[in-house]
Amino acid sequence: PKAVRHVVGYIPDTFGLYEEMTVSEYLEFFAGCFDVPSSLRRPMIADLLDLVGLTHRADDDVQTLSRGMRQRLGIARALVHDPLLIVADEPAAGLDPRARVELREILKALQEMGKTIFLSSHVLRELDEIATHVGILEDGQLIATGAVDAIRTRLRPHRRVRIAFAGKHEDAHAWLARHPDVIDIAPLALSRNGGQENRSEQSFDLCVTLRGQTEIVVALLAALVAAGFPVRGYIEEQDSLESLFLNLTRGVVS
Repeated sequence: PKAVRHVVGYIPDTFGLYEEMTVSEYLEFFAGCFDVPSSLRRPMIADLLDLVGLTHRADDDVQTLSRGMRQRLGIARALVHDPLLIVADEPAAGLDPRARVELREILKALQEMGKTIFLSSHVLRELDEIATHVGILEDGQLIATGAVDAIRTRLRPHRRVRIAFAGKHEDAHAWLARHPDVIDIAPLALSRNGGQENRSEQSFDLCVTLRGQTEIVVALLAALVAAGFPVRGYIEEQDSLESLFLNLTRGVVS
């Protein structure tokens, strides 16, 4: 068990902090708990405070820190022994939007350093930008696990792209209907302003469902342009982790 503790760092949603200590003293204390040699502690603590953005608060009492700063200090505490695996349980709970962004950037930095992060969260939008693999739980059962893209492909084997044209798109609709890789074409409602159609940069004309992988999506755009159609916007729809979770837990495949 002791050997396991030396390779795992734990980040809970709420840390128990010794508020009478300074930030540096707090990290020094836990470095001692993990048998970090005294000669290595000061430079290690300096590096950790720089990582979590608390260098300027090194000599301040823990009790003076905001909720977001306390969470960043807790992350530094979890890293004092340079663990290989970081277990984070709802680390963004109770944080304001700015603190959530800061936390996400720290987790990305740890990921780039080669750390494995095992993170549980109900706020799936927070994970969309950083998760590479997911496990989805329902009623205590693991109902799906794997790379995010693999789960997306499993739930939606076909690809969907939204296309906007600079002019009328009736000819493009007919052209797409004859394309061998196109399964379905659906018109998209345009935004309206005072009863008038408003073709904004965000509006799209058609949603096209394709069979095949990424290469087909790229090839279709090239073919549209080569055929002379004035494509103004072209974007592939991506299922968010939230929609993946809802589809799986409802037993719905769309």
